[in-house]
Amino acid sequence: MKFRIGLAACAVIAVANIASAQQPYNIAEKSISDLRNAIYAKQLTPTEITQLYLTRIDEIDHNGPKLNSVIEVNAQALDEARQIEVEKTNGTSKGNGKLYGMPILVKDNLDATGMVNSAGSLALKDHRPTKDSTVVEKLRDAGAIIIGKSNLSEWANFRGNRSTSGWSSRGGQTKNPYALDRNPCGSSSGTGTAIAASLAAAGIGTETDGSIICPSAVAGLVGIKPTVGLVSRAGIIPISASQDTSGPMARTVEDASLILEVIAGPDERDKATLQIPESMTFDFAKRLKPDALNGKRIGFIKNSGDYHPDLAKAFAKAQEDMKRLGATLVPVTIPTKGQWDDAEFQVLLYEFKDGLEAYLRESNAPYKTMKELIEFNRKNADTVMPYFAQELFEKANAKGTLKEKEYLDAKAKARSLAREKGLYAVMDANKLDAVIAPSTSPAWLTDPINADHFTGAGYGMAAVAGTPSITVPMGDVHGLPIGITFMAKAWQEHKLIELAYAYEQATKHRKAPTYQPSISLQPQKTTLRVVTLNIFHDKNEWLTRRPQITDTLRELQPDAIALQEVIQTENTANQATVLAYDLGYHATFVSTDPKGQAKRYGNAILTRTTPTRTAETKLNPLDDSRTAVMTEIEKDGKRFAIFDTHLNFENNANGERIRSEQVGDLVQFIDKNRGNAITVIAGDFNTVSNARELGKLTATFHSAYDAIHTDANRNERDHTTLNPKFFSEERDLRRIDHVFYDARKLAPNNSERLFLKPDRKGVYATDHFGVIADFTVN
Repeated sequence: MKFRIGLAACAVIAVANIASAQQPYNIAEKSISDLRNAIYAKQLTPTEITQLYLTRIDEIDHNGPKLNSVIEVNAQALDEARQIEVEKTNGTSKGNGKLYGMPILVKDNLDATGMVNSAGSLALKDHRPTKDSTVVEKLRDAGAIIIGKSNLSEWANFRGNRSTSGWSSRGGQTKNPYALDRNPCGSSSGTGTAIAASLAAAGIGTETDGSIICPSAVAGLVGIKPTVGLVSRAGIIPISASQDTSGPMARTVEDASLILEVIAGPDERDKATLQIPESMTFDFAKRLKPDALNGKRIGFIKNSGDYHPDLAKAFAKAQEDMKRLGATLVPVTIPTKGQWDDAEFQVLLYEFKDGLEAYLRESNAPYKTMKELIEFNRKNADTVMPYFAQELFEKANAKGTLKEKEYLDAKAKARSLAREKGLYAVMDANKLDAVIAPSTSPAWLTDPINADHFTGAGYGMAAVAGTPSITVPMGDVHGLPIGITFMAKAWQEHKLIELAYAYEQATKHRKAPTYQPSISLQPQKTTLRVVTLNIFHDKNEWLTRRPQITDTLRELQPDAIALQEVIQTENTANQATVLAYDLGYHATFVSTDPKGQAKRYGNAILTRTTPTRTAETKLNPLDDSRTAVMTEIEKDGKRFAIFDTHLNFENNANGERIRSEQVGDLVQFIDKNRGNAITVIAGDFNTVSNARELGKLTATFHSAYDAIHTDANRNERDHTTLNPKFFSEERDLRRIDHVFYDARKLAPNNSERLFLKPDRKGVYATDHFGVIADFTVN
């Protein structure tokens, strides 16, 4: 039996004008570190950040696409934000401040004072706990604002046999933000959708078997299911004491790790947390290592034929990525796979009744027993059970106490098969650091009549074993995100987080949702977005413009950024290195004058994913600062070679004309290093005639070149791509549809975002020049 149950079951953008900012702040896709930096720079206050998210919830969740992911907004959120500001100013903050000013959404099965805790059931629509759950208490102590509660699968998907993930009688149906007719999966469905749509800085989910991992995966998120006992369950509506846990759901590994730092730790209200090893530390976000996969042995669960074909292809690509990052990949088979299902189900039935009734009594809920809830559902069947019944409630209610032999045997059997004879046996036999598997299938169509259409997952073993797992974006299938799950032994969260971070940083698969009504069934295309930008500024101007440049490029999310006229800045660090650090990109051959003279400059290419190959050459032996750089990256299984050049045929930095044979050497360098990849040339050519001359030279070679270029001559009007036969020539690999923009074709708002500043003649000045080009490959 497959579960997607969370704790209690496995389960356009207009923002307020910010007075302290010169322009409205775009909150979408911002990380916790982005928001903290904005606070420290006095660009935003916690109150303003909270208002931005509240506005976004109203415009996207309640209106617009109507995602229906937030079941209740905290009416006191702004007051709480103002209060933490006062405490910060007065020096009276009681917590560690790690999440100061960060609005967080929590699932509607965690007690949070001031709001209802209902598990999505109308039976508890008036249940207002008088004490925070331990998780919420820790979040607030760290300076977080609980901005609201997220919708979930009613009773966390453990009420009836034919449930639809993301539906509750109190909250209705949550949608998947990537395709509104698709399912958000699992019981933490509201948290997954809301955080993917940037309705809060991060969120809290709960899991019994898959309800953090599954909704995170289909929403392009990072989700961490901790070892059972690392995070307190006190004040959370339960299913299973053996498998329940709460955990973070966020847009980055770093954000999820920081949330876990805050909520982890022992708690007298939950005895399982007292088993945390004394040596365990909670500094998860401080030990992130981009090279953590190097030298590790990773076991991958072999495809038994039950993976979706595109999922299997993406999983194979992930393995190749890890090999490239220095890991050894070992095929493994779980000998006990699936043998724990029946025993697990019995454990959940027993523990659900026992744990739920204890919660109802202790929190003074309006109903105190499962029998009373069953009767409520029967009396209100039209509204509570319009699509599916309550078979699981009835089976759980028929169970006895936790002292019965059937329960004790089932508990021992499930844990042994999943942990000692499953995960641990495979890791020990193969000397593995972790085991990986696809998190789950692409999201299915939501169907309340026929219920969920679930086609497999890789998270069940860790759920039943009570061990940690983490999902990270692995790509997409027709625009639907898919994830990869890392699993390890109990209390090895540090190791898993480091491995997941290294994979995330090297691949950068997360994409923001676009709220499409449905997916396109046309053959998938790959779009490579390249931005070429001239960033020649004096030191003071660069320091002033750097935050705006970073924010704009982060919003555009290009696959590659070609930078011309890179100069040295403070402490001899060059602009490209600084920009790469700000964006989390990889910098390839940051070429600057070896003497470090600020007036000398070179080129660099920044890429979201780790390059598979790089090369560098001088354009002119007489000018060390003029170079050509190449980096090769992969996207959706397709390889792109990106070249960046800074070329003036008329004369070099020493005033001498560059000879055609030297340009020919450059062309041969490009062709030699191109390999079997689609080539994009992103250059800063000082005249259009230069571009044409290089185009003629490249035309003599067998490969076709697709190009974007910046024009440093302010008076030139005739912009062109390098290859004059671009739209008719057949490529050696495949045909490419090319969307080309020069500065004058960009919409005004894009021009501003790329910092294109017209001179007195209305032509864009060289030192503020930028071009966006999207190359779409069939």
